[in-house]
Amino acid sequence: MEYGQLDLKARQLATGLEDLGYAAGSVIISDFPNTAENLLLQCALAHVGAAIATPPKDEAAMAALCAAHDVRGVVTVDGMAPTAGPAKALPTVYLELEEGLRPATRGAVAFAELLEHCPPRGGAPAATPESLVGVFGTAPLSHAAAADLGADAASTLGLSAADRVCCSVTLMHAFGVQACAAAFGAGAAVVLPAVGGIRGCGDPSQRASVTADVLATSGATVLFGDTHTLRAMAAAPAPAAMLALRTGVIKIGSGSSFLPGVREAPAPKGGEPLPLEYAGVAMHAFGKAK
Repeated sequence: MEYGQLDLKARQLATGLEDLGYAAGSVIISDFPNTAENLLLQCALAHVGAAIATPPKDEAAMAALCAAHDVRGVVTVDGMAPTAGPAKALPTVYLELEEGLRPATRGAVAFAELLEHCPPRGGAPAATPESLVGVFGTAPLSHAAAADLGADAASTLGLSAADRVCCSVTLMHAFGVQACAAAFGAGAAVVLPAVGGIRGCGDPSQRASVTADVLATSGATVLFGDTHTLRAMAAAPAPAAMLALRTGVIKIGSGSSFLPGVREAPAPKGGEPLPLEYAGVAMHAFGKAK
């Protein structure tokens, strides 16, 4: 998908979301995996001025999210029912990845229908630097913070329009948003492996498998990953066809800083430190500065 296509589709989806009642300052809970639709949804929400949020893990977390933010509804891929938490719940939007899989909820609207039937939203995006991109777990991320993180990564990694950035971490996390912001700022392509899980590290072996396949087939030049995925990738032979990868960044803990001079991730309990490299390509460390 080209940038022009992404912008057009994001504006169409933004119109559909606004028609359903979503507005600037509102929050949508989503369980979307790492797909083009997730990236498209987040771009559309920027036009609306709304934010995305990961599904709360329990009723207490839901109550806290609704108390802190104007939660309006759900965009779902697996039939997740809309929560009773939002006081002004709007129609559920569902992405039908499997035929017949849709919420048993009255008034549910198909993601594809919004794209097919809605005209593109006009005017400038409603998001401001202070408005939220998302609420990931309990951590809010503003557009200004996302832009700063992206610019930092683009500069540190030397990104250009010729790069293809493989984001093997979930887009429902600030680090995944940073990967896309860095690529967008440089005019680079974003490559999204079908990694599972939207909390924590998901299944490292599954993430490692799909990430290695993408690195071998997509011409990706830059990798954003975490230590769990890198450790699982290191345990298997690197694809012989992977020739384009030139650099990357691995998140080794909490925090949001590049860590110059760090060449290994700390050893897990009973394990060995993890060299920050893949197929002979050195990776930058990212985490909490001391």
